[in-house]
Amino acid sequence: MKIAIPTDDGVFLSASLSRAASFVVAEVALGEVLRVERRMHRPPVRSPRRMRRDPWRTRYSAVADTLRDCQALITSSVGATFRRLLIRRGLEVLVTSELLVDRAIALFARISLPDEYDGDAEYAGIRRLSDLPDEGPPIPDDEFDA
Repeated sequence: MKIAIPTDDGVFLSASLSRAASFVVAEVALGEVLRVERRMHRPPVRSPRRMRRDPWRTRYSAVADTLRDCQALITSSVGATFRRLLIRRGLEVLVTSELLVDRAIALFARISLPDEYDGDAEYAGIRRLSDLPDEGPPIPDDEFDA
């Protein structure tokens, strides 16, 4: 199984997934790391927001294309939209607080790396607008309405 980890220096996980300078791609089997490589990632040139057709789509697609042969992605943070796009492309996305790339790879290989994604579980599996729940969030009672 191939896993990818965004990094800027090869040692620490990158804070921004779409703006990472490179990805460490490791091939792991149960309990061991078979091969490790580093792929350079060139984030798209930033243009003013008013000139972008889709401000997030090009960044997200560039990352997904770079990782098209990987099965899992370990990152320190990811937004809900980006996470859904990567899951649709077949990547398992794990969010971790682990700072070191080597340690994250070793923990993943031993099946000891928990997913710390704190997104709303109610909306986690939603793929279309028609799948949204019919009811909105509960509205608190106004204590001044008596």
